[in-house]
Amino acid sequence: MSRTLPALLILLAIAVLLTAGLAALTWGNLQWTAHLPPESDFLHRWEVTRGLVFEQQNPYEAPGDDHFTAPLPVLAFYFPFALIEDYSLARALWITFSQAAALVFAFLSIRSTAWEVRPRSTGAVLLFALLWLPAVSLYARGGEAILMAAFFGGGLLLLQKGQDEVAGVLITLAALQWTLTWPGVLLVLLWAGSQRRWTFHFWGAVTFLGSSLLAMLFVPSWPADFFWATLRFTDFRLGQAVLAITTRWWPGVGRQIGWGIILFGGILLMVEWWLAWGRDTRHLVWSVALTWAIGVWIGIEVHTAQVFLLLLPLILVLSVWHLRWRNIGLGAGLFTLAVLLLLPWWRIIARGAFPLPLLLLGFPLLAMAGLYWVRWWFLRADY
Repeated sequence: MSRTLPALLILLAIAVLLTAGLAALTWGNLQWTAHLPPESDFLHRWEVTRGLVFEQQNPYEAPGDDHFTAPLPVLAFYFPFALIEDYSLARALWITFSQAAALVFAFLSIRSTAWEVRPRSTGAVLLFALLWLPAVSLYARGGEAILMAAFFGGGLLLLQKGQDEVAGVLITLAALQWTLTWPGVLLVLLWAGSQRRWTFHFWGAVTFLGSSLLAMLFVPSWPADFFWATLRFTDFRLGQAVLAITTRWWPGVGRQIGWGIILFGGILLMVEWWLAWGRDTRHLVWSVALTWAIGVWIGIEVHTAQVFLLLLPLILVLSVWHLRWRNIGLGAGLFTLAVLLLLPWWRIIARGAFPLPLLLLGFPLLAMAGLYWVRWWFLRADY
């Protein structure tokens, strides 16, 4: 008893400090959201969830200009927040939840890349993940993108550890926002098939069927409603974000340049997926990192959520720098984080415009260059 008492007191102190920290963070988010426009993706999700809970309203038939096009089970994550009648408080709590998920995704990315870094440097990476522009823009926008990234990061790490059952559950949950995660989910499914890891597929299928049937208890017609809403309101054009930028920059030849970028990225992705077929988990992690980078160029309905996923390739590159060049590599990595953190914010402050071309063209290009720079070292068996 005398030995366990100090441990219990330490756990209690940690719990109190953590609760106080989350409360302070939520209070800060509440002050911040008071200066943001009330319209957000979270507002729409919060309204349709409340409509389902309190009025038995079909989310796919909710009135208004915004249309619900996600699988119905995704609203389970909004249910606790929909019980809060005060929208401002619910939004602040959701932002706190998203910030915690951003930290989790960054930490899981560090673990997936086997980066052995000191706690102080880990804190710097986590602080970057919390404050860089794509993350902050997602806090303001709302939605479940950061949560889906954390699910995917957890599934990827558990696949590396051989825990295929839980990995199948988490990857399936990440697929709930399929317009964001479909390239990575497809790659993982194909890779697991090449490894004959059918347990992963089995538990993924169980999660998919179980969540679908459970959702049908609340809205029996949701599979058909989701199918038709997807066909009507989803923009299936590949690479639309890149095309919008290149045609604005070069009205005469921008479309051809944009399609050149899209085709180059697509061909490169198919080659790397083929090379990852049947290989070890290190090839899988590198290929997923490349997929997130190229996915910004070839994805559908691309926005800053896809750029947020570039945390994984960024951390992968920095981990190899640290391994190869020790303190010099670590210093270069931390300097790179500082530049990537401050440059987009400086562009906003100095020019008063959101640096979308930098995020959608510049960041993926830098991520791809870094990934190919470190590819040979990262894929070595003795890394």
